Amino acid sequence: YIFNYGYGKYESISILGSSLLLLLVLGYTSIEAISNLGKTNVADSNYFILMIFSSISFLLMRIVYRIQKHSSKKFGMPILEYDANLWKYDSFIELFVLLNLIIGLGLQILEFRYIGLMIDSGVAILLTLFALVVPLKGSKDALNQLLDRTIPDEVQLKFLSVITKNHTNICEFKAIHTRQSGKDIFIELDIILPFDESMEYKDTLEKKIAKEIIDINSNAVPRVYAKACEGKCLDKEKRNCPIHKFRNLNG
Repeated sequence: YIFNYGYGKYESISILGSSLLLLLVLGYTSIEAISNLGKTNVADSNYFILMIFSSISFLLMRIVYRIQKHSSKKFGMPILEYDANLWKYDSFIELFVLLNLIIGLGLQILEFRYIGLMIDSGVAILLTLFALVVPLKGSKDALNQLLDRTIPDEVQLKFLSVITKNHTNICEFKAIHTRQSGKDIFIELDIILPFDESMEYKDTLEKKIAKEIIDINSNAVPRVYAKACEGKCLDKEKRNCPIHKFRNLNG
């Protein structure tokens, strides 16, 4: 099989677990930011050291984001795409932290320390809400990927049109099995070929039908199972195959 039960599920479980953990951390951060709102008994900070650290962190985050984005496009793995988005949003947050530090330094120099503390707590709350975007979206996408769904009849009919298109190449269409997990649509087709067709013909036809299914929907993950018929419809000498007759008439 090209895919089996649980295809792609481990990534979705990893993303869901990571998202839930991040939501817990962000929830705790939000509570701390709200509880510190307006407090004045906060130790003075060395803004210059914090700004240097924040600047270096921002640059490193952007570099890692680009590396992860390139990897996610190269390998097509959802978990790498999720990780790249985390680094992207983290870099934006770090940029706002740097701007907040510059504003805080300015207010400290102007001796508006209380205003600076209020702004700092407010920015912390806003950045925490901003940071929720990736884990919330990641959780939603992971749940969609974990929960299989049946595809609409009209979509399934489009896939069945591939069989109609190839009716001169097969003896019998046995069954189609479809399910959707997230954006991926898994399709299994069972078809019967003339008893005397070669393995090369079988492999070529399977690839041809699979490609035509993907042309209909790029998110399709097809698997075509083709086997030879038992030849019960033939005469004793195993000649006069109806498929060959039809091909000759339409040749």
